[in-house]
Amino acid sequence: MPGVPILILPASPATPRLARPPKELKAFAKVWLDPGETAGVEFVLDDRAFACWDPGQDDWNDVQAFVPEMFNFLSPPVPRARSWK
Repeated sequence: MPGVPILILPASPATPRLARPPKELKAFAKVWLDPGETAGVEFVLDDRAFACWDPGQDDWNDVQAFVPEMFNFLSPPVPRARSWK
């Protein structure tokens, strides 16, 4: 039976200057797979993905360092490989 796993990439701010959630969803991908099929997923995140609104400056703050978490799935478990560049 075909499946549709949803792969998510959470990340945690390394040293937040503003109040931030402990984990933030930075990207997700829905992948359609037939039985026995595999697929690669690549997330490309720009600087805006790591900025947040600073109400004290009434502007977007500088990009902060984030620590990527392990990929997670929002569907039944699927074998996974991990690689960071």
